[in-house]
Amino acid sequence: MTVVTHRSAILNRCTYSVHSRFSLVLHALLLLYLFFDFALTFSFLLSVRNNANLTLMCKPQRYLRYTATIITIERNMRFFYHSCLTTLTLLWIIWILTFLSGDVHPNPGPIDSNNSLDYSFSSNSSSISSQELVPDITTSLDISHHLSFVHYNVQSLYPKLDILRTELRDFDILAFSETWLGNEYKTDDLLFHNFKSPERKDRSGDRHGGVILYVRDTLFHKRRPDLELANIESIWIEVVSNKKHFLFGVYYRPPNANALYSNIIEDSIHMAIDTGLSDIIIVGDFNYNTLNSQSNRKVLSICTQFALTQCISSATHFTEHSESIIDLLLVSNKESIVTCGVGDPFLQQEIRFHCPIYGLLKFSKQRIKPFKRRIWQYELGDYNMLRREISSLNWDDLKAENFEEYTNNIVNTIISLSKEYIPNKEILVRQSDLP
Repeated sequence: MTVVTHRSAILNRCTYSVHSRFSLVLHALLLLYLFFDFALTFSFLLSVRNNANLTLMCKPQRYLRYTATIITIERNMRFFYHSCLTTLTLLWIIWILTFLSGDVHPNPGPIDSNNSLDYSFSSNSSSISSQELVPDITTSLDISHHLSFVHYNVQSLYPKLDILRTELRDFDILAFSETWLGNEYKTDDLLFHNFKSPERKDRSGDRHGGVILYVRDTLFHKRRPDLELANIESIWIEVVSNKKHFLFGVYYRPPNANALYSNIIEDSIHMAIDTGLSDIIIVGDFNYNTLNSQSNRKVLSICTQFALTQCISSATHFTEHSESIIDLLLVSNKESIVTCGVGDPFLQQEIRFHCPIYGLLKFSKQRIKPFKRRIWQYELGDYNMLRREISSLNWDDLKAENFEEYTNNIVNTIISLSKEYIPNKEILVRQSDLP
């Protein structure tokens, strides 16, 4: 995952000692200026004095003109050297202010695993050491054999659809919170390739909040509105994979939610537990910071009450001066989780940003049966002969009283002629084949 203003995007550049090289050049220029300014000025004044002694024997008019010229040249030289000094001083001040601002890393570059130095990145968010960085989930996980899911607080879904489609295309269930969607956004405009039409719940009367779920088209699922209570932002679905049923829910709890809101969330979770399904997965931004003792006690209380396990232990949210764990993963059966964790952020979230959380389940993926497919080598087709054949064809012979039969006759005739003049072959497509 790549983030711009993101930790990984800055730490993955080539290592160069910008600080030391720039400092060395400035010091060298300053020393050269001081040396040449003194040497040239001394030499010039000595020459002027010698020439002045010689010109005393000349006529007074020539001597005055000569002296005035010398004084003018001396002033111009001093102005030139002082201008250079002023320019170098300004460059020095700009360089100091740039590095004091914290927006430029003094030594950007990839972290050598054998290097024990602690490179840190300072942005508008809190300083985070490279050792705290979490793996890129799109490259570090083998999710081809297990069902996988991811939750991400996206802070406005619509303008980020393209990057989300690209980065998370291999996961099976995508849960997003803070979608910031309203009635003006049609569901057909939010589709992901190889995923079913999303299940969404927008916040009414407000352009913020909201949750949405995407399920891969190879999975069977149904929405469970009976578990979604009014006045809270949540979606519940029941997923079936290889005859294995489990519940998957996503929540968004606003940071200013009152106690009543929290109680409704607990009632909703209680209803999910009462379904009797042994595997229940809950993700979302709960705005309960488990790094804070008071908030952590609240999360532990929920887990104890419903026999759940909170699986996220790394920071998921970063602000200018803090980090917190507010994006949570609650499971009823920890043995069903192969692995889980926090991924690198890759969305443009300038000051405060979330990281995605992910998980792999022990449930195997539904295998797709091999199917046949015809591929065409259009670049090798003989289109002149194809045009002649089509032009000479008596289309009236294809007519039929039944509209579907008439349509099939036309389609089959065109395909039959195309097979003769465009090279083609039939292949068997398997699930393991690369796209």
